[in-house]
Amino acid sequence: MIGTAIRAVVVALLLTEAAGALDGLQLLSASAREVHVAATLPADWRAALTGPGPTVLPLPGGVRPAPGALDIPYLATLVAVPAGAQVEVTTDLGAAVTIDGLDPGLVPGEPAADLAEATSVITATPATVQRLGIMRGVETWSLQARPYVYEPATRRLQVYPNLRIRLRF
Repeated sequence: MIGTAIRAVVVALLLTEAAGALDGLQLLSASAREVHVAATLPADWRAALTGPGPTVLPLPGGVRPAPGALDIPYLATLVAVPAGAQVEVTTDLGAAVTIDGLDPGLVPGEPAADLAEATSVITATPATVQRLGIMRGVETWSLQARPYVYEPATRRLQVYPNLRIRLRF
């Protein structure tokens, strides 16, 4: 029982620390078996979609993809999970907004060699996790939340202003 409580505290601490640094990612709740987080866009996110030139999508604290890739930001943080556990991700997308005919710019810099793969990965799904390994004795996973999902072939942007994510382990 004490070990379970300690794990829940470690999860909460990792996410709380990251949420302070990444304004759009917030810890909603944490227990020994699951974590709930929210990725919330700023209230004025639509205002950034107007104007000339490539569209720059607002995401406070967001991570930009590799140079040369489509400039679709996402949020990322570390999550501690019980040793040996598998992580199941479920999302509540909330009220989605679809925008057609959007042309996001490219991230400045020399394009990565695997640009096509990087572009498909950052635009694929609203939430993903990846096992990173053991950090200071704690099994650590990366959580990536994508309130913007772009389909390059159709030039369609799906926006999830109030994305909710549940990690169960």
